Amino acid sequence: MGGNQFIAANLSSAMFRQLPEGFLEFLLNAKRNTYAGGTGKRSPVLDCSVQLEFSDSSFLYRDVYFGSAYFIGQEIVYYKGTPFWSLSYSGGLTGYSTDSGSIYTFLKEALLRPDPQFPVRGPRSYLSRGMAYENHASGDIGRFHGTEQIMVDDRVAYDLHYGGGLVRQ
Repeated sequence: MGGNQFIAANLSSAMFRQLPEGFLEFLLNAKRNTYAGGTGKRSPVLDCSVQLEFSDSSFLYRDVYFGSAYFIGQEIVYYKGTPFWSLSYSGGLTGYSTDSGSIYTFLKEALLRPDPQFPVRGPRSYLSRGMAYENHASGDIGRFHGTEQIMVDDRVAYDLHYGGGLVRQ
């Protein structure tokens, strides 16, 4: 599949049957109520990491990452105590801009606006305050990969690679 082909129409009826009821809505809420929303911080289980969590009665979302200027992490959604879905990521500042605070604030703004049918990262594009966020993804919620970038003055100031999908036992 080409870039940005991740709309719900790509999900087969079999894929929808594999998703627990409420999963996409939960994932959307989890994303908005952890890193992007500035909440959900927990005492990390792994030394030197940052751990964020969000839960409801059936789901638990956990995001654990290491680093800041360049970071590596993994998000896992548990359904009824079993790992169900995951996303791994790595990326960060490219060195072009020295204003990391404004770049990460802008990133959070973008991440608060995901596609509701594919709430994996941010929207396909977002423009604000002279910065541009772009998200290029392939696949569907069951198996995907992609990249995101933040451009400042038409130069890449931040980039990230990600991939993930349903955990199969």
